[in-house]
Amino acid sequence: MPGGLLEELIQPFPELKGMSLPSIFLFILANNVLKSLVWMVLGILFGIPPLIFTAFNGFFLGWFSYSISRERGIMFTLAALVPHGVVEIPAILLSMAAGLGIGYQFINRLRGRGRVGAEVKGALKLFVRRIVPLLLLAALIEVLFTPLVVYLLGLV
Repeated sequence: MPGGLLEELIQPFPELKGMSLPSIFLFILANNVLKSLVWMVLGILFGIPPLIFTAFNGFFLGWFSYSISRERGIMFTLAALVPHGVVEIPAILLSMAAGLGIGYQFINRLRGRGRVGAEVKGALKLFVRRIVPLLLLAALIEVLFTPLVVYLLGLV
């Protein structure tokens, strides 16, 4: 990925280094919840935005992991991503799947047999009851436990 494009993608992120743990936690949580919700609801556009979001995130995660692994080693990369990633990635995928469901029902509605409203309602219920709590847990793990794992493994 060209450096200029990466800088554009990362630019909206504040400098986390000087922030307090509660501020970092709130930033991570708000960022993940907002993006998951927006891209899920955008599933109404034939399910295409959630597919693009999922593909882009997969690409970015792979590229980021590769870059960090080359610089810091595979153990550091795994220690920094796995603790919260095992919760965050399924939550994001669940949100995107709900967005695909909305898109599928919208397509069926255009054919005269879909129930978009019911699908959106179910997706929002899933979002509030399952996805947000998982993203909350992932953000807590990312802020509190991931740095501890990296430290305890002597990777810092």
